[in-house]
Amino acid sequence: MAERRKILGRRLRRARERLNLTQRDVADQIGVDAKSISNVERGSERVGIGGKLLNRYEDVVGWPEETIVRFMDTGDESAFEASATSRWPIEPLNDWERDTMTRLRGQADGFVRDVILAARNAGTSAGTSDSSAERAS
Repeated sequence: MAERRKILGRRLRRARERLNLTQRDVADQIGVDAKSISNVERGSERVGIGGKLLNRYEDVVGWPEETIVRFMDTGDESAFEASATSRWPIEPLNDWERDTMTRLRGQADGFVRDVILAARNAGTSAGTSDSSAERAS
């Protein structure tokens, strides 16, 4: 298992570097400190497999969900090969591209949150008006 953690760490580091992201960039996107990212990339035993940190790191580098868990369960490195081009078939990002992507992700998160809240409110309002309509008839 320790060897798999080291392989995983190297794979995550390479994926991060392909995107021209620093450990600090990834840490900021995930909401942890850079030391946590360093621990992951070194294969530290401190990092729980299947936890939020690795799930979020997986998302940042564009790997399909469960890539890490599949690799840790089987040791089959082909999971990484299949995921290498899944969402990011682009060259490493320059500073402007990285900053733009980070800004857009933040805006997208806000937009998605607003849509979900609006849908919840609309569902609540619709449920209320449906009940009112049924009572009136």
